Amino acid sequence: MAIATKGYATAVGRKQAYVFVSYWANEWVVTAGYDSQGRNILESLLVTLPETANADTIRKAIAEFSAAIDARVAESYAVRLIRNEPQKQPFRLGTTVVTPGVLALLEDMLLDAGYLLSRHAADWAVEDPVLEQFVLAEGGQLMSVYRINDAHTVWVITKADHSATTVLLPDEYYPEPF
Repeated sequence: MAIATKGYATAVGRKQAYVFVSYWANEWVVTAGYDSQGRNILESLLVTLPETANADTIRKAIAEFSAAIDARVAESYAVRLIRNEPQKQPFRLGTTVVTPGVLALLEDMLLDAGYLLSRHAADWAVEDPVLEQFVLAEGGQLMSVYRINDAHTVWVITKADHSATTVLLPDEYYPEPF
């Protein structure tokens, strides 16, 4: 059972970090949990407090532990996506186009197309740098696929020459003739 929780705003909604305390081998062990991208990103964080620790030692250790949690969560993918910091773009998006079908869907879902464009750039920037360099070197298009809900998927495609990036529904895709 968690002894404390803290909420964080993320691109996928509000998420919680949990702090747990257990007693093991004459020490109090403080651990944390926070799921991001299918794993507990706080799993490696822990602090041990000897049973004889005084209040000042405990306060200091817990403050450092809390700061480490905040720092680790701040670097999680879903939190990085909503920061108000300029995104590093490894490639030009060119002219950005959002199809009417996507505009209607995003309006219904209270989402912004700018979020999908930022995520597209961020995904190619940090998630697979080897593939990114290969695609850029070969001059291929960059494509991201995002599941908006159980019924809808959105594609974001940057043309091979980086002159345009389009946000569209799969059934709105018409390949260019050769």
